[in-house]
Formats: sequence, C-alpha cells, structure tokens
Amino acid sequence: TVELAGGGMNRGSNIAVEAKGSQSAGGALENTVQGEHDIKLMQDPKKKDAITVFKYLIVFNAALESFAHGSNDTGNATAPFSAVFNTVNEGIHSCRSPETPEWALFVAGCCVALGVNTFGYRVMTTVGKRITIVNFHRGFCMEFASTAAVVIATLLRMPVSTTHCQIGAVVAVGLAAFGWKQVHFGVVGQIVLSWIITLPFAGLFAAMMVAIIKPGITN
Repeated sequence: TVELAGGGMNRGSNIAVEAKGSQSAGGALENTVQGEHDIKLMQDPKKKDAITVFKYLIVFNAALESFAHGSNDTGNATAPFSAVFNTVNEGIHSCRSPETPEWALFVAGCCVALGVNTFGYRVMTTVGKRITIVNFHRGFCMEFASTAAVVIATLLRMPVSTTHCQIGAVVAVGLAAFGWKQVHFGVVGQIVLSWIITLPFAGLFAAMMVAIIKPGITN
C-alpha cells in the first residue's frame, strides 16, 4: 500500500526518477513530457509543499486501507475454514449461525502480514510503478477511493478484492491526470487476464483436492 502511494519515491524531490524512461523493456512508462511537468511543479516551493503534504496523509490512508483489507479480504480468506469448523462443531442441521472464532481471524491476519512482508513487494511494484505515474497526491486519491469502495462493499456484506479496487483507482487516476497515452494498458491487460485465469484454476485445483480426499473420508 505504501509503495502504491509513494510510487517508489522516497522524497518529494525524486518524482522525476519514476517519471522518465522507456516502456520498450517493460519498465517505466514513456512519459518524459509529463515527468518534466512534475519536475517543474516540484521546483515551485508552494506547489512542492502542496504535493509533499500528501505523503503524510498517505500514511494515514494506508492505515485505513489496511483496516478495509482486514475487514473484507481476511473475511474472504477465513470463510471456507470457518464454515467447515462450525459445521463440525454445530452439525449440518444447526439453525444457529455462530460467529467466526477470533483465533481464526487472528491467524488469518498474521498470514496476511507475512505475505505482505515476503512476496507483497512484487504486486506493489506492478501497481505503483508499471501502470502510470504515481506521486503523493495522485497516490492519495487512489488509496482513498479504493479504501472507500472496499469499506462500502463490506458494509453491504459483499466480498470484494482490494486489488481489484486498487487497479481500478490507479487506471482512473492515470486517465484523469494524463490521458490514455500515459496508462500502460498492456500491464493492465495482463492483470485482468490473471484475474480470469485464477478463477478456473482455483476451482479445478479445489475439485481435484476434494476428489483425492473424499475416498479416504468415505472409507
């Protein structure tokens, strides 16, 4: 989340680092013109202060995003386990709807934190650097919009993906700020394709596991 917000920038004066480059190798976008525009903005003390102040808001916004992520994605991750756990304890004919055990939510949260700190940087790099130019104020808009979407969906009891909301916000902000030429739709297409592929893959893998385990349970 912080990588998305900062877009790989450690200081406000380093905006030009991510703003220049070539897309031929699949790295930074072809956005030298817009990068030079960002450099001019940062050379103006008042505009620099106005942009840099968002880096403090992003930290707060990242905390809200973490809350939203835990309220929805963690629930998605624990739902199958909770269903099996409650069925074993209550039976399949129980009319009561017991709450998910707190220890299950805690374990799921720890696993989420472990994933973020081990392999999370891969997704952060893709979202924060490879789709469009992200600086502090654009990152704030992206984070706030995706957080609001996840929280609203949670209140409506709708399971959604934080990543889907993030990608939608990044693309929309890129289009609003620069136009379609500064949004790398090739990367976006790869991301959408990965979403499509994971649905049947997860379903087939789960079915295969059931087919392997079922005979042993039946016997």
